Amino acid sequence: METTRIAVVRNSEGTIADLEKPNTVDIFVRSDGLWSLQGRLPLNLSPANDLAERRAGIGVLANQLAGVRLLAARSISGVDFNVLSRSGLSLCKMDGFEPACLDGLAAVVAEEEENPPAVAQAPIDREGTGIYEFDLVAALAADPASSSKKLLKRFLGEATFLELRLTCSHLPPWLPSYLEERGLGLETATQIDGQALARIYHV
Repeated sequence: METTRIAVVRNSEGTIADLEKPNTVDIFVRSDGLWSLQGRLPLNLSPANDLAERRAGIGVLANQLAGVRLLAARSISGVDFNVLSRSGLSLCKMDGFEPACLDGLAAVVAEEEENPPAVAQAPIDREGTGIYEFDLVAALAADPASSSKKLLKRFLGEATFLELRLTCSHLPPWLPSYLEERGLGLETATQIDGQALARIYHV
């Protein structure tokens, strides 16, 4: 029996809403071609400027969405996008939502499973705000012949950015002195899974 689960962030009026604000996550399930509302999760995440707590909260949400194939919201920030996509969720930003959209979202999931998106090999500014995200762990896993220096030095030396939020298995040993030489600040934290989080910014 075919079963597909899709989650949608909605507000109290049932309108699709932002992941960044207190809302609810409605979980729809399709069984034998018919959709029904299976459950509802409260959503109240830590502010995005508290990077470690935000990632921890998104990690909890990802665990609660185990078995869900896709999460749709009106907006999904770079931090949230990074953590949720690494958990295996397909993500979709939408301006509006009606239950009739669910079949189309399920088709998006099927297409991504058949043709997985390429892993980013450079930092990405998903919202156009100058705040970039980069999953160094995924990038190195996708290209074992590469290195943290190759993937980061050109960006840090040439790109115009406000902030870079970096996920890595450990902080590259060359990075702190390299940043200091260029007048860039560095803040670090550790996720509950042991991975390092780095925030790089202009002092």
